Amino acid sequence: MRQTLQAIAERGWRGGLEQALGLDLRALAVCRIAVGLTVAADGCMRLGDWEAHYGRHGVLPPAQWMALYSEVPGNHCLLMASSSDWLPWLALLGLILAGLSLALGWRVRLSSLVGFVLLVTLQHRNPLILTGADQELRVLLWMGWFLPWDRRYAWKRPRENETANWVWDPGTMVFKGQLLLLYWSASLAKRGTGWSEGTGVLISLSAPQYQTPAGAALLHLLQTHPFLVEWCDAAVALGEGLLPLGLLVPWSRVQSLAALGLMAMHLGFGICLDLDLFSVVCISALVAFVPFPETTLAPAVWRRRASLAGLWMLSLGFCCTLDSSRRTTFLVPAASRTLALAAGLDQRWIMFAPPPTEGGWHQLVGTTQDGRKVDLWSAATFDDHRPAWVHASYPNVRWYLFVLKMLRAPDEHPGVRQACADYLRRSWERAHPDWEDRLRKVELIFQRERWNGERFGAAQRLLLWTADYP
Repeated sequence: MRQTLQAIAERGWRGGLEQALGLDLRALAVCRIAVGLTVAADGCMRLGDWEAHYGRHGVLPPAQWMALYSEVPGNHCLLMASSSDWLPWLALLGLILAGLSLALGWRVRLSSLVGFVLLVTLQHRNPLILTGADQELRVLLWMGWFLPWDRRYAWKRPRENETANWVWDPGTMVFKGQLLLLYWSASLAKRGTGWSEGTGVLISLSAPQYQTPAGAALLHLLQTHPFLVEWCDAAVALGEGLLPLGLLVPWSRVQSLAALGLMAMHLGFGICLDLDLFSVVCISALVAFVPFPETTLAPAVWRRRASLAGLWMLSLGFCCTLDSSRRTTFLVPAASRTLALAAGLDQRWIMFAPPPTEGGWHQLVGTTQDGRKVDLWSAATFDDHRPAWVHASYPNVRWYLFVLKMLRAPDEHPGVRQACADYLRRSWERAHPDWEDRLRKVELIFQRERWNGERFGAAQRLLLWTADYP
């Protein structure tokens, strides 16, 4: 500590800025490897449902996409330029290869750009399945175009002879500022209903669509010891509001402790709640803020190669995040906002603010020609009882988000509901070609549970859509 403070004091205010706004090149390289592997894993997970989520005969066919999103500003999809079903598959394969190339450090800037374009294209193809991890991942790939995360542990490193392991430039400053802004906006959002009463953690852990066995165990502990509930609420709000401040302290040990604290918080979220890749993506980003030992003793490098166009693009991404967090359009002009929306630079975390007070599970039920009822997700005999773990009754989180958004409004997505029923029928009959197994009816049902102040109450059956077939 004494050596660190002495090194900063010798360089004066510049040394403090270097430590507060810069990053360790080695930690940044580890972040690049983690992000690349996460991108590849995300592509592999999407690949399993490529026909359902991105195919022209899937749950969101081109005609329905055009009706819903063709006039949405900035929502342009390259996959709509062709009617081939192989184009989404090739885009997913390219995304996986771009992620692996990024992790290996081969053509890092090109890999970041290709991965970013393909990821945004796939996300625009089906906005009904987007998660918080998708927002963070695309912004990380966008920032990768400006970050010097190819200077260490890369297959093909630049030929620049850099001996310092600490760097600060517009890219690192915007990267830090953008991440801090997201945490602070999430903390401010928790001043509303649910969290101000001290029940935010309790409701979130009780939500059946997210609850895991570890979350159920923690919920039981909180219900047994009620005084812990408000402590947990305060810990989450303060963690999101105060821990990010530690990333700006010009002392590497404090920055490491702050980053590790945020990583522990996300690890807890991921263990107790089924959030898909959200916790993994956040931890991958926070790795960049854990400096290696003794990085403050060498002079930092100021990278001056950022062009005016690059600075404008960096500031555009930051201002879009600020506007999205504040739900305003003050900082970004209309023309630039269209470009930012097309690039997917709008980013906002709510982090269960307000906490989910309505839960339940969906049932996709088929009736065969001989009168049997079957579960179209598990391809088994239909069971009307509540699943032991609701989140496990869905193939994955994206399917849950799709049916949740598709079935939420009564008249918002009628064409998509019919397309979903048609896809489920075709998938079932492809695996069960016998006449008696053919479907004559598909029902989309939501078993709704609502928070009653203490727990989620009994389920209410809502028939949301029925499709009859000859």
